[in-house]
Amino acid sequence: MLGPDGEDDASSAASGSVGGGDELKGPKKVSKGKKKKEAKRRKTEADTKDFEATITEAKAATDVAMGSATASSPVAQAKADQQKEAPPAKDAAASQVPSQASARPAAPRPAAAAGPLLQEVEEGKGGGKKKKPARKQNWTDDQWSMVQVLMKVVMQMMQGMREVSGILFDVFLLPADSLLCALCTQQGKRYARATEGAGHGLGPPHIYVFAAVLTFLAEGATATDVERQNLANWSQLSVEARCELVKLCKVAKLYDPSQRRAVLAFGPGPEAAALRGRVLEKLKQEKGYQFKLGKPPPGNLERQVGQFLDQIVG
Repeated sequence: MLGPDGEDDASSAASGSVGGGDELKGPKKVSKGKKKKEAKRRKTEADTKDFEATITEAKAATDVAMGSATASSPVAQAKADQQKEAPPAKDAAASQVPSQASARPAAPRPAAAAGPLLQEVEEGKGGGKKKKPARKQNWTDDQWSMVQVLMKVVMQMMQGMREVSGILFDVFLLPADSLLCALCTQQGKRYARATEGAGHGLGPPHIYVFAAVLTFLAEGATATDVERQNLANWSQLSVEARCELVKLCKVAKLYDPSQRRAVLAFGPGPEAAALRGRVLEKLKQEKGYQFKLGKPPPGNLERQVGQFLDQIVG
């Protein structure tokens, strides 16, 4: 049967039942999912706002309570004033290294600034203990003990090296503007220019610096035939023979710019002993040349290690 539009009622009813049913069921499913998501989102936002409000109220109450406690407590007020007056730390690394100030007990404070009990503790009374040096917080006692052992080993090795140096080496302190220093420096520069390429075959530099010493003694005002003969014999020796007679000869700078240190070491054998005796005898006669005996004084590095060791042990 045709409907009012001229369509068949059965076909329109069939199409309406199928299409209308899909239109009714589809929107209902989508709307339920959206409603659940929207409700969940609103609940989450509400819970978050409530939590933030609670935290804000608790913080405000804590600030008020701490402010009143600080204002009412003389000890807290004194600590706050002390923190304000204390100078800021230089850096975090410096605070971890044991300092000399931390290794020694602090000086006694006046009784007015510190109470009598604190003053007695600082003076060693009342069972007070000495202030220990600072250490890294992540180090264990075993590790800290091992650091102390290693520092002691380093100090012992440095002291032993100075003793060996005093036995093996002959040392002179020379004026920096002396003729011998100028000759040795000039000879060292000539050797550096001559050995720029590989395979020069000239041997170590100290045998040429020692040649400058022999030249200085042979051409000096007090030179004799012995010094001239020593220089002539040296020029005729091979590189290996020179290295056997003289083991070391150098002129080094010192902390005092007005002085230089000449270090010599001779090999074994009668020829080396005779050469050593003659050279040392002539150098001791030079004006301003100081011949040093015994163990040399500690250097800068050894002093630094010793200071650190005193801090962590004492």
